[in-house]
Amino acid sequence: MHTPRVPVRPEQDVEMVIDTVGHDGDGLGKVGNYVVFVPRAMAGERVRARITSAGRKHGRADLLAVLEPSADRVTPRCPHFGACGGCQLQHMTYPAQLELKQLRVQRTLSHALRRDIEVPPLAAPAQPWGQRSKVVLHVERRPSGYRAGLYGQRSRSLVPLDECPASHAAAFALARKAVQICERQRVPAFDRRYGDGALRGVLVRATSTGQLGVVLISASAALPQERAVATALADAGAAAVWVNHLPTPMRVRDGALPTRVDAFEPVHLLGSETRCVHGNDRLDEELLDVRYVVSPTAFFQTSLFGAEELVRQVVAMAEPLAGKKVIDAYCGSGLLTLALARSAASVIGVEDDALAVADAEAGARRNGRDNVRFIAGPAQRLLPTLATEAPDVVVLDPPRAGCHAGVLETVAQALRPRRVVYVACDTDSLARDAARLEELEYAVERVQPLDMFPFTHHVETVVAFARNPQARTGAKRFSRAAGERLLAKARASRAPD
Repeated sequence: MHTPRVPVRPEQDVEMVIDTVGHDGDGLGKVGNYVVFVPRAMAGERVRARITSAGRKHGRADLLAVLEPSADRVTPRCPHFGACGGCQLQHMTYPAQLELKQLRVQRTLSHALRRDIEVPPLAAPAQPWGQRSKVVLHVERRPSGYRAGLYGQRSRSLVPLDECPASHAAAFALARKAVQICERQRVPAFDRRYGDGALRGVLVRATSTGQLGVVLISASAALPQERAVATALADAGAAAVWVNHLPTPMRVRDGALPTRVDAFEPVHLLGSETRCVHGNDRLDEELLDVRYVVSPTAFFQTSLFGAEELVRQVVAMAEPLAGKKVIDAYCGSGLLTLALARSAASVIGVEDDALAVADAEAGARRNGRDNVRFIAGPAQRLLPTLATEAPDVVVLDPPRAGCHAGVLETVAQALRPRRVVYVACDTDSLARDAARLEELEYAVERVQPLDMFPFTHHVETVVAFARNPQARTGAKRFSRAAGERLLAKARASRAPD
């Protein structure tokens, strides 16, 4: 079989016109017919770039110069943009970012459903800066002392951060203060080269009630000097301080210790054990007159605007709710469940994370809700047991990979609600599941994307589906296996070499 010749090589400088912007925010240009991904390049621009990798199907390049800039190009506000991996789109005007995300949702859904899908402009904050209410700083040991920051784009190299205008100002300031306090107290920073030391990083949550909570992420069960650190953090404004134990993985190969720099880097940000060393076990949150309690490591939306807008959209798409039964699958800490319970006759929340379920139950008690109950366990196992509930509405808010195998079939064939409201944080997973729902006789009725993370390529989307036996007319046969192949193809088209 003939393999086409790759027309570029690493370290080669090339000039090209950027045709479009991909899902990850990188510009896509061509050398001949060969696709090259260029971070921070915009559609319509002529750029000079240096090839960094040249795979069989596509290459990647570093942007050297913008020879003919887009009218939507701006100077990034953050001095760390380009090195830090926390943002991908600060070089675009905010309206251009919103238009890019709207177009992506429209194109992806229309392609999967094989017809034009109307997608309105994103619901977005009036002020996009300072939206991230959860701040994480990774910490590593250096000869000169601590280094704290975020990892670079597609890199495990830590980029030190002095500021982060995309983050909640008080949360970011307290995260930096926490690092300084730990260093001053001589808490040994973790060294991922050798797997020793303690402090891996800090996480700060800010709530709408004005509380700030600090999680100290430790490779050891007991963080050295944790009491002194907690006292200093309380003086600095922390309402609560916790220590999370994230053990060091010992990856031994062929009887020898690994030598790679990131050999001792864990897969997850947080471990499963968390202890409170100051304040309460949970933080208080309040959105749209609904009160929540949030454990430090439980999932909760990290944009206060985004969380409120998500609640508004889901409740509106589930209407009318008076006298109706609702099931909220993948419900987390009850963000949507408790809001839906204000109007519905009854709501059942299903969630695999027992800690999040405990938060949700505490939130129900705080709101005086006796028409809501929560069940801990996997959605794919529990939903079939709820068929006798005969829900009118099912809300699905799955993880990034989309619904687990069998969930959509159970919803459509066993629960048979009149309406499904689907919340997606990954557009490709949404497209796969939307196509499968239409094959299962649920038609897309309304789509609303949200800008949960300004300046990044991420987009949250809420879609309402109505039961319609005619939905499958003209719809592509779309088994889960076929959907997984589509999803794999979409992700492979933008995966690094």
